[in-house]
Amino acid sequence: MLDAEQTLIVDVAPRIARTAFRTVLDVATKEVLARNPGCLGNKTPQNLSNRIDMLAKAGLLTTDLKDWAHGVRGITNEDVHTVEPVSKEEAQEIAEITRLILTYLFELPERVKLTKAAAEAKKADGNG
Repeated sequence: MLDAEQTLIVDVAPRIARTAFRTVLDVATKEVLARNPGCLGNKTPQNLSNRIDMLAKAGLLTTDLKDWAHGVRGITNEDVHTVEPVSKEEAQEIAEITRLILTYLFELPERVKLTKAAAEAKKADGNG
């Protein structure tokens, strides 16, 4: 993620920045599935598209985030196969979507877990 963010900040090659954010999404989906092996069943996702769909099916991504993740995948796939210019604004859009997806996949579950633990501890202490 740091590489992607730095590439965006430097503003030398927005196409490379968008591709870097796709890599972040790719790695993130692998990590979330590794942390939640029950989502896999007996399937092994072969690509980012499959992993996005598995996460959504397991309820780990909302429908909107699934659609956005597929959007990132589609847009950045074009970056690899075309030479169309990419603006900094277009790279920033992909960056923002990727950040939101990561927040939903990693930060929010952890915050919910910590808040729940704090509430349970408070209740156990007789303060809740």
